[in-house]
Amino acid sequence: MKMGLMDKLNSVDHSSPNHSEEKHLDDILDRAESLMAAIEAEGTPPGVHLAYELEYQRGGRNIVESGFWGLLGLMFIGVPLGMIVMMLLAFLSNPSGATPLGLICLPLLGVGAFAFASMGKDIVSEPVRNLTDPDPVEHVVERTWLDPGNRFVAVYLHATDDESGIEHKPEIVTAFFVGENSYVSVGTQHPHGGADNVDPGREIVAIYAMTKITDYHSAHTITFAYGQRLKADELGKTISDVMGIRLKN
Repeated sequence: MKMGLMDKLNSVDHSSPNHSEEKHLDDILDRAESLMAAIEAEGTPPGVHLAYELEYQRGGRNIVESGFWGLLGLMFIGVPLGMIVMMLLAFLSNPSGATPLGLICLPLLGVGAFAFASMGKDIVSEPVRNLTDPDPVEHVVERTWLDPGNRFVAVYLHATDDESGIEHKPEIVTAFFVGENSYVSVGTQHPHGGADNVDPGREIVAIYAMTKITDYHSAHTITFAYGQRLKADELGKTISDVMGIRLKN
């Protein structure tokens, strides 16, 4: 799982005598916040480019996905418990027919059932919450900004509550400086999968910030629908030209 900027900041060992990485991450956060403030106050600053804008919705009930994971979690809980109940009923109906192996297996099955039930509880909790108390539906705009003068890339998220129309404070999705080892890649993930689970594929533009200052190798990925390779190539070339970093196809 990709570690975000704030996660990385929180994970830094502040007791370490070497604070080079911590300082670099603080510089990233400071630059990201100042750029966001400038954009909010005055619009696009001179020399800064809006590379890409993505709009989507988040929140609300997801009946299909929550239903699937909810049923899966209930299976983890119900199947082992059902097996234990059946074995107990069989034992109680004919105690004399119980074998030593069966008596040994019953508590072991109980331990396994407890583990599966605990796992099922973790799986089912989020789907239940989504169905009973969903997050508010929000209209989201995610913008990728390029600041070649400062060798800086920042992605901000703007969310507006659909019901109230209230616009929330912008969020920093990710931000990083680019260096001589940084590059942007453009690739295609082809459709794959079986009849019941087909991945439609996608075109991928990824910016990799490989710097010598820190081991924080950040990346930001922008995806297009499969078949929109021309758009992906154009965006990749734009990012490469504006930021002065290599383009890999």
